[in-house]
Amino acid sequence: MGLEEIRKNIDAVDVKMRELFLKRMDLSRQVVEEKKRTGAKVYVPKREEEVILGRIKGMEEHVPEYKMFVRQVMAISRIYQYSCLALPESLNILSSGKDKFILKFSCDVNSEQLLAAFTALRTAGIAIHEMQWESVGETLNCSITISGDFTSELTKAAVLLIYEENEHVSVQKAEE
Repeated sequence: MGLEEIRKNIDAVDVKMRELFLKRMDLSRQVVEEKKRTGAKVYVPKREEEVILGRIKGMEEHVPEYKMFVRQVMAISRIYQYSCLALPESLNILSSGKDKFILKFSCDVNSEQLLAAFTALRTAGIAIHEMQWESVGETLNCSITISGDFTSELTKAAVLLIYEENEHVSVQKAEE
């Protein structure tokens, strides 16, 4: 099989993946509506780990890559779900529109939360200007200077994901 034929096959797979992605996003909307009704949290780490372990059961090849793929899909789903929720009062500072903020948070050094935070920020088109982190035992303390238009639901959702899924979160305006 030549390169052009391989690329056509990849294109066909991508079309199928797009259809499945759109179906999954609709199901994510249904999930968040049910979670709003019951008061359940968007992110339940134990459930996500169980789902991932179930998805890789029986796989022999590309397990690390597939785990990363599933984690990214789940992070995108959570960003969408957070976009359907109202911001807590402590994040009202984001109502100012286009601005620059310093976002600080702590997460487990072995968790996927830093990757989820980056995925959320980049998906929302938020610019990352500076980043610092310090590892203290099993905790990773992060400080990220970000800017963007915080009037959109997606940008608010990105910050809400970080707020809800990490510890010791604070958001403050950055000095210009």
